[in-house]
Amino acid sequence: MKQYTPEEIKNNHSYIKNELNKQSYFVRENIIQKLVDDYNPIDVLEIGGGNGFLSNIIKKKCRLKCVDIDDYQSNMDVQIVDVSREKLPFNNSYFDLVIASALVEHLENPFFFKREVARVLKQNGKLIVSIPNIFNLRSKLSFLFKGNVKGYNKHNNHIALFTKDIFHKLFLGDFTIEKVRYSRGYIKVFNKKIIIPINSIFGDKVLFVLKKT
Repeated sequence: MKQYTPEEIKNNHSYIKNELNKQSYFVRENIIQKLVDDYNPIDVLEIGGGNGFLSNIIKKKCRLKCVDIDDYQSNMDVQIVDVSREKLPFNNSYFDLVIASALVEHLENPFFFKREVARVLKQNGKLIVSIPNIFNLRSKLSFLFKGNVKGYNKHNNHIALFTKDIFHKLFLGDFTIEKVRYSRGYIKVFNKKIIIPINSIFGDKVLFVLKKT
């Protein structure tokens, strides 16, 4: 999906909603759902819930709030917030857990987003965030030979890219890393995926569980 400005997003509601049918990897593989079960939080915030697939699972177990840049769900009370530039409409230290799956790479101002998440999380609260793994082998080769990182091009809507030190500047002033999970590693041979069980080197996505310090 192409990159839209916040104003263009509202004008392309039907098209974007149709594009949100595919779930992100860590939702599709039931990884985030299992983490929620492990942590057993009471108050949860999901940011960028899309079509509500994950929301509908979590709300059966927790007190769930949802915010998104537009409302693509039919059975949730979604509050409309552009988290790149608008404050979250919640009190300080309100949530036990915040989920931002496949979101941060789309934000114009991820630093503003992080400050707001840190504000609304309780002490020792968790942030589950997943982003593209730009350190996998395919991504490194793409940058070496083409000058672009895999998953970031002029035709898609990934705009925020995090080197190790930028990730550190963004998150690790307010959080510590508690867990890291990678998507399943693979290579493509003649357009066929072959599983390579070294996920940190061959996986396209990475998920972090961050604890507010």
